[in-house]
Amino acid sequence: SEMCIRDRQEQQHPAAVGIIHRRLALVAETSESKLEHSHAALKAFEEAEHGPGIATGHEGLGDAFLDAGDLERAHEHAAESVRLHEEIGRQRGLSMQYRKLAQVLSARGEYDKALELVVRAHRAQAELEIPDHYQMARSAAILIDIAATHASAEGRELAWTERSGLLMAAQHGATLMREN
Repeated sequence: SEMCIRDRQEQQHPAAVGIIHRRLALVAETSESKLEHSHAALKAFEEAEHGPGIATGHEGLGDAFLDAGDLERAHEHAAESVRLHEEIGRQRGLSMQYRKLAQVLSARGEYDKALELVVRAHRAQAELEIPDHYQMARSAAILIDIAATHASAEGRELAWTERSGLLMAAQHGATLMREN
């Protein structure tokens, strides 16, 4: 009886099932569980033909594959999420996807492309009708992380000018987070 009710609810509201699986993926304790819920979320969004949900489903799979260390599949899904957000014109979502794709590119060692995308994310967030200060601060934090990782991969320390610029970005980001 309980299974019949659940099956009926899933048939009537598949996008809601996608949302539930996306949330479960966000709190999953293992990479396997995160992947399982992310796949289920995308499947539910596709069944519902819910464009924004499909883009979010690809975002979730990108995150899950990045956590699992599968950088090729992480890139595939993160890039698809960017493409879908561009296609449906969701600027707020697109700005966050630029940042997520930047994280994947950084993990792949593509630091210049990653830095370019995270700056693009920050600018897109600033240009929203109501700027997303929280996401701008997160972009600043990712910028710092990518720059430090890039320098480390080159076997060097960040230059004083680089550290100063990143410190200013961090301070600005902290101020924005406190205000919002």
